[in-house]
Amino acid sequence: MRSRTPYRAAPLLAALVIALLAGCAGQAVPTITPAPTLDTAALADSIRAEVFATLTAEPTDTPPPPPTASPSPSPTSRALQMTLEAFADRLDAQAAQAAESQAALAETLAAQIPDSPTPAPTLDMEELVATVQVAVVDTLVAQVQGTQDAAVTQQAAAQATQVALDSQPADVSPDDDPALGPDDAAVIIIFFSDFTCPHCANFAINTLPLLLERYGDRVRFVFRDAPILGPNSGWAALAAECADDQGQFWAYHDLLFANQDMLSRQYLTEIATQLEMDSQTFDACVDGQVHLDELRNDLADAQSVGLTGTPTLFINGRRVVGAQPFEVFAAVIEEELLKAGEPLPAEATAEPTPET
Repeated sequence: MRSRTPYRAAPLLAALVIALLAGCAGQAVPTITPAPTLDTAALADSIRAEVFATLTAEPTDTPPPPPTASPSPSPTSRALQMTLEAFADRLDAQAAQAAESQAALAETLAAQIPDSPTPAPTLDMEELVATVQVAVVDTLVAQVQGTQDAAVTQQAAAQATQVALDSQPADVSPDDDPALGPDDAAVIIIFFSDFTCPHCANFAINTLPLLLERYGDRVRFVFRDAPILGPNSGWAALAAECADDQGQFWAYHDLLFANQDMLSRQYLTEIATQLEMDSQTFDACVDGQVHLDELRNDLADAQSVGLTGTPTLFINGRRVVGAQPFEVFAAVIEEELLKAGEPLPAEATAEPTPET
């Protein structure tokens, strides 16, 4: 017989138990008439204790005695027994429910105790990133992370080149952002980048120097911010703008991309110190978010041209997305140089387009 949780019933339960015991023994059910001086509570407690002891008795190794014929319980006894078992089951269920409720309450109270916050600089990134549609960030995760320049096949590179050449040039403003190359260059390359984007770092470290070496003053590179990967992106972009105030944008740009895994607020100042900038002026510029409007403007322009990932370059308005192989950028640049009647460098690979 399974154990049951102790329970307390109304004094009437004593009468029910007596009736049950009497019925199981084949006796008539006595009529209970409490005397005025009878301590019914004590009697009920005594009976409950005896019944509970019987119900919860541990099994013994002594084999049970052989069954003996006994009178079948009367219908009244069976009904009382079923009532008692149902009552006990209900008490068990209520006890289990109470235990579950207490556990849930404890968990709720524990969850309401907040963790100790870690102080951090406050950057209005919500307003900043809200300038770009939420879809830009979603597309970025799907497209930029899937761009792996080392795995791009020759066929894929050719397709990327053709897509850029076939695209309608976009009207992208260079604004007054940091630039390399002459103002009157035949080819203007505007690239939107994020200092925390690994593919942007790959382009900045491995591809941009090769393009500068080959095309020199034939092209002008303009850097525009697209800090869409989180707060660190915003802080790094602000810091680079502050470095530009002191004439150190490109050196700062190179160190940021070379040390992406170290872009803490403290490290932003360490780079400035390393470049012998005025650290006090630099810190005031960064912490004061002096160039926040500039970042908003860059993001608004990125949205207007349908930016879907970083890096994205516009070569005389022709879009090239991702850290493509060097040859993709070279083919588009040289096509634009030929259109402008500019001579190609000795290492050029493009063939002149036949005149029609």
